[in-house]
Amino acid sequence: MDKPHKISRSAWRALAATLVGVVLVAVAVLAGLSIQHQNQMKAAYGAAYTQRPYEAATPQHNVSATKEFTFSLNKGVDLNKTTATGKSRPKSDATFNDVAQVFSDPGLRHQIPAQVRLSEGRTDQLTVAPTPAGIFALDYSKPTPPLRGEEGDLGVRDPIQPQARLTAKMTWSGYERYYLARYVGADGKKLKRPVVTMFTVKDAGFALQAPATVRTSVDAKGNLQVSWSPVEGATNYQVVLEKQGVWVVPPWYAQPGSHSYVEPRPRFMVIGATTETSATCAAQSKVFQGLFKIAEDEIEQNRAKVEESDGANPYKLDVRQFSTKDNASVAIAVVACKGSQRSPLEFRSLGGVLSKIALSPADFAQEQLGTATDRAMTMADGSTALIQPKGTPQHFTYKKGTIDWSTYTEPAPTATMASVPFPVNGSTDFVKFLASNLMAGNRYLDATKYPEAADAPTVDDALAEAVDQNPYILYDSLVADTIERDGKKLLYITSYYQIKDRESLQQQLWARVQVVTARIITPGMSDRAKAEAINTWLIENATYDDAAYNASLAYERNNTWSFSTALDYYRDFPYTQNATGVLLHGTGVCASYAAAYKALADKAGLPCVFVTGTIKSQRQAHAWNKVRLDGRWLIVDSAWNDASGSQTRYFGLTDSSARADREQDPDFIMDAYIAQYAN
Repeated sequence: MDKPHKISRSAWRALAATLVGVVLVAVAVLAGLSIQHQNQMKAAYGAAYTQRPYEAATPQHNVSATKEFTFSLNKGVDLNKTTATGKSRPKSDATFNDVAQVFSDPGLRHQIPAQVRLSEGRTDQLTVAPTPAGIFALDYSKPTPPLRGEEGDLGVRDPIQPQARLTAKMTWSGYERYYLARYVGADGKKLKRPVVTMFTVKDAGFALQAPATVRTSVDAKGNLQVSWSPVEGATNYQVVLEKQGVWVVPPWYAQPGSHSYVEPRPRFMVIGATTETSATCAAQSKVFQGLFKIAEDEIEQNRAKVEESDGANPYKLDVRQFSTKDNASVAIAVVACKGSQRSPLEFRSLGGVLSKIALSPADFAQEQLGTATDRAMTMADGSTALIQPKGTPQHFTYKKGTIDWSTYTEPAPTATMASVPFPVNGSTDFVKFLASNLMAGNRYLDATKYPEAADAPTVDDALAEAVDQNPYILYDSLVADTIERDGKKLLYITSYYQIKDRESLQQQLWARVQVVTARIITPGMSDRAKAEAINTWLIENATYDDAAYNASLAYERNNTWSFSTALDYYRDFPYTQNATGVLLHGTGVCASYAAAYKALADKAGLPCVFVTGTIKSQRQAHAWNKVRLDGRWLIVDSAWNDASGSQTRYFGLTDSSARADREQDPDFIMDAYIAQYAN
């Protein structure tokens, strides 16, 4: 038998070297493939591949222009009913933007409209396809046509702006590259990182190149200027604007603010069409609408309103610090054209110049400027700037008010009766609640515990009584807005004019009433004696304000009463309609006499009400008192007694008396109690 063969050491060395060589070659091949793959991924995804904001999938090149991408979902997942975050999907949400989107750039900044839906007849498969109609842009390079159509609910007729086609129907077209971002997994839940697939379209070669450089600038008037490098073979150019995240105000809200929402799809607009290599933005005020939720000028105006209301903000006006962080993004592309041939859409951000593009007048800032030659304008980013005759726009700084907005907290509405030193009159607790707080200067009220506060007519009725029967309120006309908020019924009470030094006038009036009543009212006096004493004192110490009466009569006869003329009237005659006119200045019209009588009667303990109505023979407004005498509510009209030269001619009359010549309004007391004051 042969002896076992023994391999020599040299043979082992040769075999090992061969094996190592094979391994090294394999490693080198694999490394080469890996480097090649990484280079391909970097070429497809750019910086996003190394920064890893998403999971980059292997690119798909030369796909069909009509390709529909599909993703399988687990059984039982129904994205028609549930969003990626597990919430119920609103029926109005047909975009599926939370599920998948398509972009034109690896940074996922420029969204391309696409059809994202569940596959036909299936709930376990998602489909992403080109939009059936293609992509259109509003073409502002063409003139807006005349108004046409019928008036809508808002009383306006909008012209139909011409449109320009950017891409073909039912195809991936118009762009060189596409980035499909999927945000959900097979379980229908949001992924920690989106999965993004870059794809290109077969036979999508563009006969023309996009301009190598595009430059933007803003002229001295705040108009956007766009220029670009010429493209060989191009005969004309189209300037396209892209807006992503546009703020939309629902049509039933007149102003932007908390009701605005972000439109889920991008908008495109043609802002220039030319054979040159530069263009000025067309229809700038329309093109840049919707970039911000609320303008800086409106925020500052809201703040001024809140300051005028002593910090109350019942309507939840937006008083936040102005910021551009929630603004829509804007990009621009220049498309080279020759007949039907077009260069690809390549969008570049326009954010750097938005603060220099003038959009619309900033009225509140202009009001603060006064008659300055500079124009205050709201810019495309929502900020306020001064457009000067020469030079670049400069940011406008608003005047500071009294509130520190960095620490501002809205004061809570008053929910209890106010403590005041003056008599508080009211036929119900609700009326007294209103009256006491109005005398205390509280106009933001929580009326939740008063059932009648839920009924607007009752609120107006109660407010009218509070104003008429409480002379220390001083105002003769107030308006209450009922606001349902946070499960509460809130009231905010306003006046179209302001009384200066209201608190001081109240104290002076109260002091005067005490002095007068101490002089004319003695212990043990009957109600009739008190009524006669007050009537006599007013006649002897007051005169009728003929100038105020004639001014009011002129407005009435000329039918020129308006908000503006009313402000003029109360500016010229600030005291003539309330008790301070007669009691502090010695003159007033009928309302001042009646309010003064009411104030003196309250202090004297005399049952009395302030009444308004109409003079039958002249059809003019009038005010007087009713006093309870001998068990009956009888007319006492000190103003007419003063004018007639007789202290008793209009004293103690019944409503039906021919001499009274008047018709009583129902506003002076709550409707349910009017019958109690009949005679």
